[in-house]
Amino acid sequence: MKNEVWVRVVLGMFVVAFGANLFAPMVLTYRQHTALTETHTTFLYGVYAVGLIGALFIGGPVSDVRGRRAVLRPALLATALGSLILLTGLHGSFLALLAGRLIIGVAVGLVMSAGASWVKELSATVAIGAKRSSLALTLGFALAPALAGLLAQFTTWPTLAPYVPHLVLALLILPLAWTAPEGPRPQAGKAHPPLSLLTREFVPVAVFAPWVFGVVTTSFAYLPGLVMGHLAHPIAAAGLLAMLTMGTGAVVQRWALGLGASAGLGLAAVGMVVGAVIAANRDHAWVVWLLPVASLVLGAAYGILMVVGLAKTQEVAPAAELGAATGVYYALTYLGFFAPFLLSLLAPRVGHATSFVVGTAVALATLALVWVSSRGKAAK
Repeated sequence: MKNEVWVRVVLGMFVVAFGANLFAPMVLTYRQHTALTETHTTFLYGVYAVGLIGALFIGGPVSDVRGRRAVLRPALLATALGSLILLTGLHGSFLALLAGRLIIGVAVGLVMSAGASWVKELSATVAIGAKRSSLALTLGFALAPALAGLLAQFTTWPTLAPYVPHLVLALLILPLAWTAPEGPRPQAGKAHPPLSLLTREFVPVAVFAPWVFGVVTTSFAYLPGLVMGHLAHPIAAAGLLAMLTMGTGAVVQRWALGLGASAGLGLAAVGMVVGAVIAANRDHAWVVWLLPVASLVLGAAYGILMVVGLAKTQEVAPAAELGAATGVYYALTYLGFFAPFLLSLLAPRVGHATSFVVGTAVALATLALVWVSSRGKAAK
């Protein structure tokens, strides 16, 4: 029974992740086909983290009391509603796109806290649960932008067609996930704040968590825009680069716990250096061949950091705080979704290449903090 249930839950997580990241190639699509600017589109890409973070802080504790299914069901409805609203913004209506992205964010926030906690409870170990949850989300994040990019690039409805596959998947998967049998509720009574995270063990996770999505959003939501003039099909390329980035993250997750956070942060620093080279040479056509290199390096960093952080969070949190603690972790990771927006604000002032030099320095500083923290715990 457990095997059947966790599959249904991860399918629900997959379809919500699919709906969230199909917007990645739309950052370029709306720039090409509507009056929206780079600042508009990168903001719309990142702003869904606002809805997501709010939902994480609500959904996690509620699922600890009311059960995981009670939170997963609204998430499935919200993801479909969000895509329907995004369809109404096909001509570049900023308010419609903003509303749709915020609702999509709410769906992701609910499913990431409740879904990941549910999968952990249905798995033999914390590590297996973390890998299953991360893989479901990563596959959704990987496949959606590739398909959306191809539809936006090669169909006659570039701002409409990309949302159709998500709505079809939602119709197919919703009945399966909706009827997944609920297990015993984790606790009775009121929700508990995740006080277990106020410990030394969680400090390194809190420090590196924003890099989880900071690296991948930089890879496929920002870098392709720097060299789009050299790409014959920039929207399709952005979608395929997103798939390469997230796909790499999915592949490396099986080795993530053995490699550790330091390896992930080291790769993040290398990826920032590659980004600086791309930015410094953006006027040269050859630089487009560095985009897949950046995708591979930054995707690997994502895969390692995501699994290590989630496993450590769920290891230190007791059952009564599991949903709330998972929500806090994911909320910290999603701060990274504003990386492209911050780069778009910083670049006009200091230059694109310098922005990535700053990113490299921050990655190395984060690595040093995590390394010092781990050495301190080892000494004890």
